[in-house]
Amino acid sequence: MNPNSIPVQLRHCPQWVCWAAQNRKGKQTKVPVDPTGGDFASTADPDTWGTFDEALVSARQPDISGIGFVFTRDDPYVGIDLDDCRNPVTGSLSKDTIAILLRLHSYTEISPSETGLHVIVRGQLPAGPRRHGSVEMYDERRFFTVTGIKLNGTPGQICKRPAAVRAVHRQYVAVSSSSDSPTSSPVGDMDRDLSYTSEMDDDELIEKARNATNGEKFAALWDGDVTGYASHSEADMALCCLLGFWTNGDSARVDQLFRESRLMREKWDDVHYADGATYGERTVERACQYVSEGYADAEN
Repeated sequence: MNPNSIPVQLRHCPQWVCWAAQNRKGKQTKVPVDPTGGDFASTADPDTWGTFDEALVSARQPDISGIGFVFTRDDPYVGIDLDDCRNPVTGSLSKDTIAILLRLHSYTEISPSETGLHVIVRGQLPAGPRRHGSVEMYDERRFFTVTGIKLNGTPGQICKRPAAVRAVHRQYVAVSSSSDSPTSSPVGDMDRDLSYTSEMDDDELIEKARNATNGEKFAALWDGDVTGYASHSEADMALCCLLGFWTNGDSARVDQLFRESRLMREKWDDVHYADGATYGERTVERACQYVSEGYADAEN
């Protein structure tokens, strides 16, 4: 780790955690750790984060592998995770990776495995999926491991690239792929515009959903009725898929609306994954990937 190369903009943010490498079922995972207490950290709970200096001090402990930065909706940063794109021996990069780096042109560092890259820019992610293939893009409730090992030829500062973020997301993440999608969708099989966000207010959206052809199913789920589902989690997913249709895949709004339903429970914000993702985040993410038709498409 080379902490002196980490941009000052990030160092001043109190959004730092440590991380520990753990082997789970033969696979290495990175678990976020609270730098001030040593317990597991949550990307949804600021009380489990610390300052940059606190993270550096805690990183000296033998059971800690490094430090990480948590993205939140209150900061202007977007993180782009490029996996398996770099030869750790020669340093050569894949063709798509070079194209992405040229477009973003912002602070880029080599991941702990030396086979991936992390790019951090200032911008805002559009609605839609957050990962496709080996490219992931996040702007909240995720943490990135931070090494400070800057990739040669890239800026030392985090640059403002709103248009580039949208372009990379559109070309590399918000793309359809039969191999990444289920054979059937809970709400349809038409193409949709992932950048579209419904202009209906919440009350109008819920009213339309209740009065739609499958409105009885929506109403039951919205009111907390899980009858007919093998588990509460399956009911959660079903409602998120329906909300995904009405919001045209706007994951942030799906999350917001779900919290207003009677299916909402404490488990929604519990961290269930090694990358710090909560149960709710991953449910919304999967639901929006499943939905291939949106309300705007149906209207047209």
